[in-house]
Amino acid sequence: MTTAQVKTYLGIPSATTTYDADIARYIPIVEAAARQITGGLYLLQVNGTITTGSKEIVVSSVYSQTRQLYGATTSASGEGFPYGDPGPKNKPLIGVLPAGLQISGDGIPSDSFIERVQIFGGASTVILSAQATKTQEVAAYTDFPIGFLTTIAHGVWWAIGQQKTASGDTTWTSRSVGPVSETRSAAEMKIDGLYGMPAWFIKAFPRVYHG
Repeated sequence: MTTAQVKTYLGIPSATTTYDADIARYIPIVEAAARQITGGLYLLQVNGTITTGSKEIVVSSVYSQTRQLYGATTSASGEGFPYGDPGPKNKPLIGVLPAGLQISGDGIPSDSFIERVQIFGGASTVILSAQATKTQEVAAYTDFPIGFLTTIAHGVWWAIGQQKTASGDTTWTSRSVGPVSETRSAAEMKIDGLYGMPAWFIKAFPRVYHG
């Protein structure tokens, strides 16, 4: 996220610069915590073709950081597949790229996100929130769904205010953190403070475990 985006989600006027330095300082810290929680779930490479003035990406393949998730393999010789993957998947594109993912790449306007995914006429297509500015093949990269941006923004504000309660503190059952009202149980106390963030932040994201 950018400082301007965080201010927008928090309702801070753009002309108010009092918190800009603190916001910029904590954005990467809070985003890093969110990436720990989600295990890089939303970091994908989307390969395809874009056309100037069109909101479509005709998708050829999609990769996570470790394997191919969608599309035909690039190997025709039987000598192996990209990223050590055993071969292409049979997942539909809509099962790989959910709507709402932020997406960036050469020729894709900043702050763009995936509006929807559709498969008509034999083409697997991603519809962007903005029109492409170039006609070319593109390697685009996705990030957190836009629905999580307000949580990240409020996580930044929480970090700035240092409104942290220790993991084992039992002196409260409910409190307000900025615009967020939190009531917690004994079970929630176990995650409060994980990743350096409060329970309400951790619960907002899907948690990915690494075995």
